Amino acid sequence: MAEALDLRLEAAPEVRGWRPSPMVEGLERPLGLSGAGLVVRRIRLQAGAVTVVAAPAAIWRCDPTRHKLLSLKKAAAAAGERVILVPDTAVRRQPQLATAAMVAANRGEAPSIEGRRRIAAEIEARGGVAPMGDLADLVGETFHPVRALLALLGERFIAVDLGQPISSDTPVALWARRHLLES
Repeated sequence: MAEALDLRLEAAPEVRGWRPSPMVEGLERPLGLSGAGLVVRRIRLQAGAVTVVAAPAAIWRCDPTRHKLLSLKKAAAAAGERVILVPDTAVRRQPQLATAAMVAANRGEAPSIEGRRRIAAEIEARGGVAPMGDLADLVGETFHPVRALLALLGERFIAVDLGQPISSDTPVALWARRHLLES
């Protein structure tokens, strides 16, 4: 689950970085949650920070353990750390996890400035949104077109709806105009 959460965080547009949360992790043992399989990440966002605690499904089904998890959230809040509890099913949800894995695997494959200019010009020429397949033809150079576009997604140069599977028909907007993807 830790790897899946890290992949999701890496692809999440609002996340600026993450690290462990020693304060929240330090609460696990006194609350009887050590060994429960929790994954804790302190996430830096543009507008502040939050701690995400991902918990296995078994914890959510067991009343005493679920109450311990809620106690962890309350104790962290009392110490000034905002905690969001997330079930592992949300962390592993598809297609978001598959998209996150593809973005992470293609870091460093982004096209040159000229390739970026061609892509940006095409998106703008189409009113702010263009299909991924049409943009892949513009990457050129020696890059694999889809890998290059996924790298640009990871760099927040372009944006897609991460809740939808990636295909040649996937609508793509420039990162600064990602609101155009909202229905």
